Amino acid sequence: MNRKIKFCIIIIVFLFILIFLQYKIDSYDMNYYHGKDNGFVVRFESILVFSLVFFFFMSKSKVLINTIIGFFIGILATILSFLFLAICFEDCNINIELISHILSYIITILMFFWVEKFQLKHKT
Repeated sequence: MNRKIKFCIIIIVFLFILIFLQYKIDSYDMNYYHGKDNGFVVRFESILVFSLVFFFFMSKSKVLINTIIGFFIGILATILSFLFLAICFEDCNINIELISHILSYIITILMFFWVEKFQLKHKT
């Protein structure tokens, strides 16, 4: 399958998942809460699954290694985006969790293309 088609399908599926999670969290569905975390654990799991799926299906070569790299990038992207937004916009009246979720998706996508470029550049 063409990479552009894969990319579009993955993005559309995970945007629907993002909308569904946001709806469930906003409606206070207790299946999406773990204590008083405001759905952060479920968002974190969603970002990890996204990064694993994205790296697995978009990789041209070294699929297993790239999937493992994607797992760690997902963790890093989640932590960095949430901390950045929490520090910079702590006094604002915005939904930091939703924006952090979207920002994590964007960071994961950008890091995938950076890792792929790095691997092609240093191919031995």
